[in-house]
Amino acid sequence: MRKYRQTALALTLVVTSSVGVAAQQTAAPTHSPPKLPTQAQMDLLNSVVSQNREALDNAAAAGQRLVANGTRAAAGKAVVSGWNYAHGTNCGWFLDTGGNEWFYIYPPEGGFVYGINDLPLSQGLQISCGAGNWFAWYVTNTTTGAYNQTWSFSYK
Repeated sequence: MRKYRQTALALTLVVTSSVGVAAQQTAAPTHSPPKLPTQAQMDLLNSVVSQNREALDNAAAAGQRLVANGTRAAAGKAVVSGWNYAHGTNCGWFLDTGGNEWFYIYPPEGGFVYGINDLPLSQGLQISCGAGNWFAWYVTNTTTGAYNQTWSFSYK
């Protein structure tokens, strides 16, 4: 009986060790590097910053912080009133020279959506952005692309 226990114990140790070695030898998955905004996308964002510069500066001069948002349609398309939908990808944040915080999304569907000095907006949409899920925004002004609601979906 004693020899049987020793053999069973030895066999258990060999099998367990083999599984551990096999697990260690499995290669880690490789991922492609993240896609950064193109120069054209950043130029568009910088032009929107310039367009909003006067309003931002006026608010700062009055001791206030402007909270604003907007949408720019993809080339050849128009901003539509009502609910708009896209995938939350290619998101970013930056601080302009006036100390204003910009959160932006470049969805693969084209165009971009942004918010200025609006922490709740950025926090709400970062969830969709991190996962590439659908998000929606309700456009109330087709000239500026301003919106008054957002929605983050739990699926792509």
